[in-house]
Amino acid sequence: MDNLTPPPPLPANYPPQPPPIGGPIQQGASNKKWIFWGCGGCLGLLVIGGIAAFFIFKGIIGLLEKSPPYQDGLAKAQSSAEVKAALGEPIETDGMVSGNINYNNDTGNADLIVPIKGPKGTGTLHIKSAKASGQNWSSSTLSVTPQGGQPIDLLEQPSLPAEQEQ
Repeated sequence: MDNLTPPPPLPANYPPQPPPIGGPIQQGASNKKWIFWGCGGCLGLLVIGGIAAFFIFKGIIGLLEKSPPYQDGLAKAQSSAEVKAALGEPIETDGMVSGNINYNNDTGNADLIVPIKGPKGTGTLHIKSAKASGQNWSSSTLSVTPQGGQPIDLLEQPSLPAEQEQ
């Protein structure tokens, strides 16, 4: 057991490490610029994508609102005496149109829900129309449902000639 001697003590200070080749690494303004441009670029792409989506969405809604079923249905609702009695006058759209229109080779169908309002209340205009080749759009469903009321069928009402509507 005489051969076991304790190891020599460790030095209190280790020798300094040499600097890396090419000089010390500096965390300066140039690294912060890359972070700024990287985050700014991603944020910019998100903003541009959001703006593009908004305009595409508005374009689709605009196409729905310019369609013959929408225009005819809204005109019938605005000229209906029953709808005027339930919602008041003037009758206007009140929000975003929902639904769809399929149109291909001069045939198509439409199923639209249009929120409407007047001074007395709000309601929903429901339009279901179809178009055969060479024919005009014809509605199978055209009704207004005032909020809290019974549906008003606009197909059963006679349409007024343009001179009498005003």
